[in-house]
Amino acid sequence: MQMGDVAKDLTAGTIGGAAQLICGHPFDTIKVKLQSQPVPPPGQLPKYSGAFDAVKQTIASEGPRGLYKGMGVPLATVAAFNAVLFSVRGQMETLVRSNPGVPLTVNQQFVCGAGAGVAVSILACPTELIKCRSDGVLLVMILFNISFFFLFFLSASIVFSGFVISEKPNEY
Repeated sequence: MQMGDVAKDLTAGTIGGAAQLICGHPFDTIKVKLQSQPVPPPGQLPKYSGAFDAVKQTIASEGPRGLYKGMGVPLATVAAFNAVLFSVRGQMETLVRSNPGVPLTVNQQFVCGAGAGVAVSILACPTELIKCRSDGVLLVMILFNISFFFLFFLSASIVFSGFVISEKPNEY
């Protein structure tokens, strides 16, 4: 793999991670608000009646920026994790590909996705462990990341290959 390919993988991973967080952070913010609201005294309603109410109240009191509060550190870590993910995936693909330009087999996709998942887990698990404060989380996070990234890259490879099954055009 050439340095230009590594740079492309790093750039794509960073941009992809940032886009993922920008789209997903408001949902996480609302989830945290709902989970951390105090239990109301008997006979009183909770602060938020549901997710839509939490969104309405957050925008009314803090503006749309309130949905993105606290996004700085996660933005840096998610972008870094995805940069590592894409780079390791690209390196693994180079290692397991039999001939340049030949599509990877399912087994090769599995190896590439698992390798990328392991690499990201080494970085992500300590931060998740600190977040969750649970000893049993580490192994679960490693296994989850390996399986998730394998499925992610397998499905992306299928989509980007154009579902080509036959060498002849218009034959499926």
